[in-house]
Amino acid sequence: MKNVKNDTPLLSVKNLRVSFDTLSGGGVDGKQRGKIYALNGVNFDLYREETLAIVGESGSGKSQTSLAIMGILAKNANVSGEIMYHDKNLLSMTHEELNKIRGHGISMIFQDPMTSLNPYLRVSTQLTEVLTERGVSEDIARSKAIEILNSLSIPKAEKVIDNYPYQFSGGMRQRIMIAMSLMSDSEIIIADEPTTALDVTIQAQILDIVNKLKRDMKKAIIFITHDLGVVGEIADKIAVFYAGEIVEYGTRDEIFNSPKHPYTIGLLKSIPSMEQNSNERLFLIEGNPPLLKSEPISCSFKDRCPYAMDVCGNSIPKRQEISPTHAFSCFKYDKE
Repeated sequence: MKNVKNDTPLLSVKNLRVSFDTLSGGGVDGKQRGKIYALNGVNFDLYREETLAIVGESGSGKSQTSLAIMGILAKNANVSGEIMYHDKNLLSMTHEELNKIRGHGISMIFQDPMTSLNPYLRVSTQLTEVLTERGVSEDIARSKAIEILNSLSIPKAEKVIDNYPYQFSGGMRQRIMIAMSLMSDSEIIIADEPTTALDVTIQAQILDIVNKLKRDMKKAIIFITHDLGVVGEIADKIAVFYAGEIVEYGTRDEIFNSPKHPYTIGLLKSIPSMEQNSNERLFLIEGNPPLLKSEPISCSFKDRCPYAMDVCGNSIPKRQEISPTHAFSCFKYDKE
């Protein structure tokens, strides 16, 4: 979809489909049980100096999208479509070609810094190897790492850089993960739920850092989360995922002020309000997401939708664009 500031996307995902072969019996000799269809035709564009928030329930395909972009899906994955970066399709690249882009062009902040950081290696080693693997001297790489840690408000960075991950708090470990993504001056940073399990004070600090990455360092950011309250503070555009599809896409104002898809509306209604009575029950979207054992032949949200009609069970809703930046897929508004 278009961007009023820049008509050329930095990253363009087109009809991305990801499925996984499942086995029974274990090991390589197990029998195939079928497929799990994790992504079913995902499309979106990411522009320079833009934050795209990807939101949705667990299992909706958010993280699989990021792993597909980075080229680190599980070995039993089947992938099709296009992920265009600087006019090159990442899905058609060799492992060696992708390694030149990972970290240098596109970096990722993983969800859990305690498991993403190697507990056996000092932080200095894990930060500097991004550059030393490309021939940069250890002294220069270390100086840059300290500079970045200082910019992320880590006290006494020149001393604590040689500590092990366990010697840092959860918020500090997340800052270290952000520092790793900045070591090679990547154009795109993918942040996979970087505020999960952090208290609200630290969460606010991390969100402030993410905003600075876009504003001061001119980064393009994909921010993955299930928390729409967080999205309201950082997003320029929002992609609402459900059952491996984008059911609604728009600017922050369009999604928050004029949501169209019933799932988006349900997510927004589930956000706790300061005006809400303490005895009042929180809004709940009834039911569970589909198991994704087959490719969709109808609306994936039909069994949980309060507006479901007969057509919802017989056909896949078409994508409808109501502005250059706002689109959704739902029969409720279908003029036909």
